[in-house]
Amino acid sequence: QATPLTAQPVSQSSDGMARVAMEASLFLFDRATTLSDKGWYAKAKPIFQECLDIRDQFAQGQPALTQSVVALAENYLFRGKYADASHLLARAKDLRVAEAGGAGKSRDIAYVMYLQSAQLYYLSKYSKASQMFLETVKMLVDTMPSGDVLIGRAICLQALNTAAQGKLLEAKAQA
Repeated sequence: QATPLTAQPVSQSSDGMARVAMEASLFLFDRATTLSDKGWYAKAKPIFQECLDIRDQFAQGQPALTQSVVALAENYLFRGKYADASHLLARAKDLRVAEAGGAGKSRDIAYVMYLQSAQLYYLSKYSKASQMFLETVKMLVDTMPSGDVLIGRAICLQALNTAAQGKLLEAKAQA
């Protein structure tokens, strides 16, 4: 039997099934990413979830799995579902650290930390966000060339976080 994705006969072996499933996950990921790029986050969410379900089954230990976890977490963040992103962000960080061989420093790890920092900021957890932003910027500076756009984003969001934290303290003082 042939599949539309491969146009080649596929054996019923687990290797053949895994190959077809991973090809399907690539298609799903591309489709969900296209929807997200257009701002259609709600439509992209179930497709990202389906992609993650496939990769959970067939891509353990592969960067494709982490890619799906990060994408679904971003989807929650883009839709303002900050609390729902927590477990995915924690999982993504653990997966990225494992991919780095436990080294604990890479741009990919720093990106997940940036998302965690942003999530804390959006949840008004300014003190925790501030600490996470500082760790994120330090890791980015240590692992990336100067001028990397993510460094700038993290610094800008840290500045917003600091301003929000100051306004919160000012409001408490006035109350």
